[in-house]
Amino acid sequence: MSKPLNMPSNKPPLVTRFLCVLLIKVYGLWAGDNILGDMLEEFDKRKQTSAFAARLWIASQYTRTLCTGLWRQCTTSVGISRIVMLATLLVLPLLVGLVAWLSNMDTTTTQLWEMVLAGEMHRILFVTEYWQDLPYALSQVSDVDMFINPKSALWACAAMAAVNWIRSKTTTPLSLCCALALVLMVAPYIISLVYLQTAQPVPKQIGPIIAFSLFTIFYMLPMMAYWLHRQAKQEMNERHKVEESQVTDDERFFCE
Repeated sequence: MSKPLNMPSNKPPLVTRFLCVLLIKVYGLWAGDNILGDMLEEFDKRKQTSAFAARLWIASQYTRTLCTGLWRQCTTSVGISRIVMLATLLVLPLLVGLVAWLSNMDTTTTQLWEMVLAGEMHRILFVTEYWQDLPYALSQVSDVDMFINPKSALWACAAMAAVNWIRSKTTTPLSLCCALALVLMVAPYIISLVYLQTAQPVPKQIGPIIAFSLFTIFYMLPMMAYWLHRQAKQEMNERHKVEESQVTDDERFFCE
């Protein structure tokens, strides 16, 4: 029989209030209370043999249990939606900075220029000179025309339409649809990276290629975040309807 959560007399030193709150937050009140109670009960048994070994055991159990619960949370529709939303908030400012810098790149260092010719835009983010030039580049942004790319917008809309069609017409899990959307989003960048490093076109041809690959991510990431939010909300509504119907059936059974 599991012990209740509020028993401070036999709590081990590693069982802090923070860890208790995490377990309950991840697994829910009832499940978190039972999991914690079972762990405390086993800890008391092991402590009689070796207190040090018992502390190591419960620390490993906490870590494993929390990681398992967090992974389950991240693979749900709500978890995937939140992860993509966070990625959108982090990546979009980086893309805005890259576009502004490329549009106002009059003179730059040899290292940055070689990265541009190779299409290695991700490596530019780790160069100090880029961040030193970025404030000036952002100050030169006067309109939104530089953030408009019809070809990238067309690709992003077609890709999300295909993913939405697969999701609505088949039983493909949401996680696989999300993975497909990610592949379609980064495919132009990977293809452009390989092409620029193998074909080595003239500098005038490099700009449109890089712009297409960057703007595809710029357009598609917010669309993907919004689509996942709608999917998660739809699944939650369907789940609530099922739960309400089950409650209604149970009430009807008892009334009869």
